[in-house]
Amino acid sequence: MKKNLILGALCLSTISTTVMATTSSITSQSYTSESHSSNQLINTLPVAEEIKNNYGFSPKFVDKFSTGFTFDGYTLSDDRIYNDTIQISFKSLHLDYVKGDDTIHLSIDPISSEFESPDNSKLLETIDDTNIYYSETLFKVVPEGYVLTPEEEKQQLAGKLMISFGDSDGTLEKYQYMSWTEDGNLYSLSGFNCDLSASQMLSMAEDIIN
Repeated sequence: MKKNLILGALCLSTISTTVMATTSSITSQSYTSESHSSNQLINTLPVAEEIKNNYGFSPKFVDKFSTGFTFDGYTLSDDRIYNDTIQISFKSLHLDYVKGDDTIHLSIDPISSEFESPDNSKLLETIDDTNIYYSETLFKVVPEGYVLTPEEEKQQLAGKLMISFGDSDGTLEKYQYMSWTEDGNLYSLSGFNCDLSASQMLSMAEDIIN
């Protein structure tokens, strides 16, 4: 299955653990990203040493965050980023954490810091020389053939609106995204309509960094 997204910025966190293809921009460059993953979550906490031995990168994660979000499962995906001059293929780790009806996704990608912050992200905090970037974006699912309004086109270009084509009544959702790079890995926390402030999300990043 393929989900077609129109993104104002490249967010590598997994919105859906299916096949995903996006065309996006970071700073002045445009990339296409693809992610291939199973829908099935593995419900036991991954072993960092096994990830390192099997896939060549050392992820950091927790079983429970200070905000109360608890590990629920994980998947691994085969990802690719490319444009006319560059192509990068890598394995990524995606963990889900739940609290009540809310879900937060933690994605860990062994890629360089040039993919760290989408165009609409702002530097929120620096912890031990690690820059933490944060953004809030509106997400809207619309029927096939939907034509964006001038205001939606403006929001999309500004990185404030993501559009997906599918079966929906066009309801808007708030998408929160936080990212940082540590030891050669890109970490991102993301979620839709979660009852979290930016400072609470920052404390979750600190749980991993520290």
